[in-house]
Amino acid sequence: MTKNICLIGNPNCGKTTLFNVLTGSYEKVGNRAGVTVEEKSARLKGQEEITVTDLPGLYSLSADSLDEKAVSRFLKSGKADVIVSVIDGTNPERGLLLTAELLKLSLPMAIAVNFCDELDKNGIKFDDLKLSEAFNVPVVKISARKGINVDELKKVAINESKKPTLSEISPEKVRRLSASLTNGKPTAAELFTDKADKILTSKIWGLPIFFAVAFVTFFFTLTLGGKIGSLLSELINGLTDNFYHAIVKNDKNVWFADLLCNAVIGGIGNVVSFLPQIIILFFFLTVLEQTGYTSRAAFLTDDLLSKIGLCGKSAFSFGLSCGCAVSGISSSLTIENKGSRELTVFLTPFMPCGAKTAVFAYLCGVLFGGNALIAATTYIVSVFAVAICGKILSRFKRFNTGGGLIMEMPTLRLPSKRVIYGAVRDKTLDFLLKAGTVIFGVSVVLWGLKNFGITGYVGGNTQESFLYYIGNAVKYVFYPLGFGNWESSVAILSGILAKEAVIESLSAVTTDPSSLFASGYSAYAFMVFILLMPPCVAALSTAKRELKDKKLFWIMVLFQTVTAYVFALCINLFGVLSSIIGNFAVIGLTLIVAAAIISLKRIFKPNVCEGCKNCKKIKGNCQTARKAS
Repeated sequence: MTKNICLIGNPNCGKTTLFNVLTGSYEKVGNRAGVTVEEKSARLKGQEEITVTDLPGLYSLSADSLDEKAVSRFLKSGKADVIVSVIDGTNPERGLLLTAELLKLSLPMAIAVNFCDELDKNGIKFDDLKLSEAFNVPVVKISARKGINVDELKKVAINESKKPTLSEISPEKVRRLSASLTNGKPTAAELFTDKADKILTSKIWGLPIFFAVAFVTFFFTLTLGGKIGSLLSELINGLTDNFYHAIVKNDKNVWFADLLCNAVIGGIGNVVSFLPQIIILFFFLTVLEQTGYTSRAAFLTDDLLSKIGLCGKSAFSFGLSCGCAVSGISSSLTIENKGSRELTVFLTPFMPCGAKTAVFAYLCGVLFGGNALIAATTYIVSVFAVAICGKILSRFKRFNTGGGLIMEMPTLRLPSKRVIYGAVRDKTLDFLLKAGTVIFGVSVVLWGLKNFGITGYVGGNTQESFLYYIGNAVKYVFYPLGFGNWESSVAILSGILAKEAVIESLSAVTTDPSSLFASGYSAYAFMVFILLMPPCVAALSTAKRELKDKKLFWIMVLFQTVTAYVFALCINLFGVLSSIIGNFAVIGLTLIVAAAIISLKRIFKPNVCEGCKNCKKIKGNCQTARKAS
């Protein structure tokens, strides 16, 4: 007989960590709200007939957010056989309020009191017997991170969970009960969090620390990861050359050796060469999530993001997109307001994902002498693009937003080595599987298009190949951007499938990518176009699913394409003008034009009186304004 055990609890209660321990699988874990955005199921380890389902974190069954509504629908659908209510033992009140709501479902239930290791470490006793008597369901104290009493909880959930005899417990009783379960003494982690937050979230130090953390993350990703990647690339290229000469004998099997070495092995080698950057990036992102700093970043950026129609929770999506745009877009489900959620889906792909980071590291190596600062500036451009485009789109009614960010700050905790290892391992393997599959396919297809034409096999005569005809047909679109050649056009087209395929495309069509660009500005414009153009196919399909509107989806694709084109055009024009009149003259001219536009807006903008801004009457025609004057 099959049974479905559902894990339910507040955000940050350790529910997902418990799911991973129970099932032996890995689901994304983070010390912040909104990590789990849809239910995930897996078989209970050692019990194939029993399924464990991890549901999104929530505070109430009557809440209005999409993920919390999804939990309510799931529980009412009859798919849950047993409920395990996971509560944070260091702060049980919110968890018990949710547990009291779950009583109304009349399903077999057990309560898991997590973080018992922290309670024991700080000499705090938790009265689990009193809690069990109050709710009339089994209670087990556990530590999901350390695996303490997880086997006991498993047995209780399978055999001893029972329907509660109470249908409802008043919130007042729950609050009194919660206060009496412990001696009220805060843990060392809570005391440290209170002190640390005075610095981490302060108006003076908060943002500088945030930017310093971001700088360290991407500095190590681009410099250390880039150097290791270069060494791996040299090693793979040497092995490939030796392998090629071993296959080719007396000018036989040339096409086969070319296919095997340059398309197959070369494509895989390109993935492996930027693997160090991916591992380092995922490591830093996981540590920031696990410690709870990501929530502080959301708090710090909420005021800034609210000015462009977003909220602090959008920072989660932008942060996740630095790893993978698919994850960033999917996490937008945690944003309650529809307008802000859709706006986040529009703007999230502008962030440099892991694949884009690898592309920029490669391009900086072949175009800018390995200057990591050039690659780092793409993050500044992405933030600038998000700010400008967000400001533009937020003026449309479709993207109207609601109130500010409401969230609970998680306790700062040292990250678990096991969770960090599991997260980095699984994210990296997932990335390799997706990137490797796409790049392998792209490599073989590009090789075929490059080596075959209307006359058949053309070998090294690329200008008779199908690839040349395709790139030559679309190159004119990119002339104003400074890279109107068939080689870079093919690279951009392949980037639609996956951004990492840009590396393979350029490697396939030229041995000197720097020769494709008129200047450093046009080369940088190429990088910015790759940064801001619509994301890979996987991310686009995710965006289409989240937007639930085909028309809006295609508007998003068009908007991102136009944005990429305009930004790249401006950069190339800056370079052209700089070569004519100099950098400082162009900067001065730009500032003069900007000042003129701002002045004109102020001159022609109707003035309204301070007392009735919503009346939309021009100052002088308003009676209130006359009285005020």
